[in-house]
Amino acid sequence: MSRSLAPRASLTAILIVASLSLGCEVSVFGSEPVQILGGPGPAPGGESGSCGEPEETRRARERLADGEPASGETSPCAYHCVLEGGALTDESRGTCSLATLDEGGVVHLDMSRSDAIVARIEVCAATVAQLADSSSSRSDGADDPASGHDASVVLHDGALDLYPAHDGGLSPSHVEGYVSAAEGADACTTRTLELTDSVVYLHDLERGLCGTSMLRIDPPTDAQGTPDSLWHLALGRTLDGARTGAPPPRLDLCFL
Repeated sequence: MSRSLAPRASLTAILIVASLSLGCEVSVFGSEPVQILGGPGPAPGGESGSCGEPEETRRARERLADGEPASGETSPCAYHCVLEGGALTDESRGTCSLATLDEGGVVHLDMSRSDAIVARIEVCAATVAQLADSSSSRSDGADDPASGHDASVVLHDGALDLYPAHDGGLSPSHVEGYVSAAEGADACTTRTLELTDSVVYLHDLERGLCGTSMLRIDPPTDAQGTPDSLWHLALGRTLDGARTGAPPPRLDLCFL
């Protein structure tokens, strides 16, 4: 499989989640958004900010939405993993070789055999989760110098934070109301994220954050040490344990 995933360049409405020059705190459900201008996708050797949906993940997402199976010969997913309550289901433990759960409860995702993930996550007001390309990423976006890169996505308190690598050209972005507070403390909703090399695309907002300081598959060597092709997923807490809460009731990972 090729790792060349070209995000669509067309952006036709308000750009919500990224800025090249400063981090942005925005509210996207039920209140006035902030208008931000950004480029169409990651440019070679530089950062670009806001971007559209990658074509490969769009095709897979649409096929799944049309009712095609998540597993089997006709599925768009090369591998399909399901986690319920923070743990792999019995079936996934036997069939999803790209996800392994360690003794500390962190799920390690082997991206050496995958170009992208379409993730459907059930998010509640109390949900806490973090996906990072460095095992030592902290909940505030910082990192200990233990592994290559340090970009991450953090869910907490009904909000979503996007943390680019600390030495990249993008600033963090904050999405308030990823789970609407108006729906109450027990509110839950299903969100879809499309994750590729250098792209985090939020399907429900129709906006993505792109650039070489976002999540990377096998990033180039940097000051953080030897790079690898692992992503690290903490459910019910962040990787550093600084934030704790409930794991998502269900998380479906479609590896492409």
